[in-house]
Amino acid sequence: MTAHRQPPDEWDDAQLARLLKAADDAPAMREEFVRELSQRLDREFLQSSATDVLAMNGASTTNGAARPSVNGQAAPVVAAAAPGRGWFGKPRVAYVAAASVRVVLAAWAGRPAQGWAAIIQALVASASQMLLPEAAPQARLMPRPEKSLPDVPTLDQVEDGPPRSGALIVVEKESSWTPPAQSLADGELSRQVDEQTAALWQSRGIQPAAPASDDEFLRRVYLDLTGRIPSVSEVRRFGENRDGDRRVQLVDELLGSRDHATHLAAVWRAILLPDDVDLSRYGGSSKFEQWLAERFGANLPYDQLVRELLLADGRVSEGGPLVFYAALKMNPEELAARTSRAFLGMRLECAQCHDHPFDDVSQESFWGFAALFARISRPQGKMEMTSPVLQVRDSEYGDVKMPESEEIVPPRLPMAGSVVTDAADVPSRRSQLATWLTARENMHFSQATVNRVWAHLFGRGLVEPVDDMRPENAAIAPELLDALSRDFAASGFDLRRLLRELVLSRAYQLSSQAVADDPSRPLHFAQMNLKSFTAEQLYDCIAVATQQASTTTDATMPIGLVRFDDMSRQSFIEKFRAPPGQATDYQAGIPQALALMHGGLIHNATDLSTSGMLR
Repeated sequence: MTAHRQPPDEWDDAQLARLLKAADDAPAMREEFVRELSQRLDREFLQSSATDVLAMNGASTTNGAARPSVNGQAAPVVAAAAPGRGWFGKPRVAYVAAASVRVVLAAWAGRPAQGWAAIIQALVASASQMLLPEAAPQARLMPRPEKSLPDVPTLDQVEDGPPRSGALIVVEKESSWTPPAQSLADGELSRQVDEQTAALWQSRGIQPAAPASDDEFLRRVYLDLTGRIPSVSEVRRFGENRDGDRRVQLVDELLGSRDHATHLAAVWRAILLPDDVDLSRYGGSSKFEQWLAERFGANLPYDQLVRELLLADGRVSEGGPLVFYAALKMNPEELAARTSRAFLGMRLECAQCHDHPFDDVSQESFWGFAALFARISRPQGKMEMTSPVLQVRDSEYGDVKMPESEEIVPPRLPMAGSVVTDAADVPSRRSQLATWLTARENMHFSQATVNRVWAHLFGRGLVEPVDDMRPENAAIAPELLDALSRDFAASGFDLRRLLRELVLSRAYQLSSQAVADDPSRPLHFAQMNLKSFTAEQLYDCIAVATQQASTTTDATMPIGLVRFDDMSRQSFIEKFRAPPGQATDYQAGIPQALALMHGGLIHNATDLSTSGMLR
């Protein structure tokens, strides 16, 4: 783990205001979660206050630092405090107590508030900082000092029983992350998912929901893997199959279908391209989706797909991966922000204007990452729109400067901390980034991808939100995330294999219904989460249900829905697409109502001359 920077000697009102305002992009927290964390902080306040009194008398101290807790799971972070004057002074007590009271009162009153999760995490981290001098890297056991304080119950003693005698945990540097040489055999990864989710449920006292029926599983797996419901003939064919492994057969069939490739392309397009950008100048998003679909259909290793995307060159009008650069206006800071979210699961842009308020990401680190995209041939100045005739290619010149400064920031790999060289005999900055990013040993790349795939199938990630994988925002099942990530890297980043193993797991095949309501079940994947339709799924499902779906006629291509260059479909999607960043929000109005009453899709479904049901 990485140690947090120490707070300044005095915390004033301006710093408190910045903390509360900066956390506006975290998810809302449940009331009981807020209350639980508040109680943990209160226990630590009592302990640390006693520690401070004794420390001021020159006694060495032995303390337990509050543990960060996310998704209801505590992460053990216990550290030794330095001898001498305590870190827990009156200004810090006032600062943490004031913020804690504000959070608890807001949760109790039931007012809608954004950012409570990030605020609570910052409070817990601050409590640790106040008890902890500049720490040092990886948990190891240290003997207790001979001169110690009278025993004060630590968080370990309160929650997990007494600590081991004569030992204290300190924080040290993370050990290197290396995947195994070979991936697990088919079915073995699904078995590990079953074992670890069962252990998670048992540890939380959760009774899982009943298994999904064949009908429920059939509809779910079609929607998740192909983006549509099954047709009548497909339902009948599955029902007539009496083989014991018919679910396995179905999953393999869907993963090899054209509809699976085009559906994944739509999912990844939403991840990689901003929703609020007009792409019609570059042929629309369909060119980008077609490029993605070709690679998903061929089961190209995911690391190679990412390399092709990051290293794309040519004229913007050619489409394909170049749309990625065009949509982000070839601006280094926008490319860096989108790349970090999509492939590292991190919001590095939070440090674009100032040091990250809740993580060890400095403003200089963000702009060092942005500098990796600075040497792309582009016009000088800020571009509000990318011309189709512009060419994306590496250049020998180009740097970024800190905002409101003339200081040039050298290119630097995030987390790795190493400066990228521009020597003549080394690859381009983008090439060095792509090599580091997609390396087997890059834990962040594997974990971010696995977490996104898990969220796609289960309705929420092992880390939530999926693009906020900070150390403080721990996974709800960290061992499971680590096992899946290591196997994904060992498999050569085989995305289709990962999808298959997860879909065939017991957790995925649980029902979304239950006799008794228990909110903890879907949070811990003991009951399938309800997932809202995307605009693309809504159109395709109506088309299949009314027998209006058009299929490919090209003999050289696999049979599947026509999802590209369909103006009627694109018009429908634009009307029903969720607002940017609000995937579960549906804003209906007169245009949507008219489209569902007598739009082109519904008109053709109810007209005798064109309806597939009425003829």
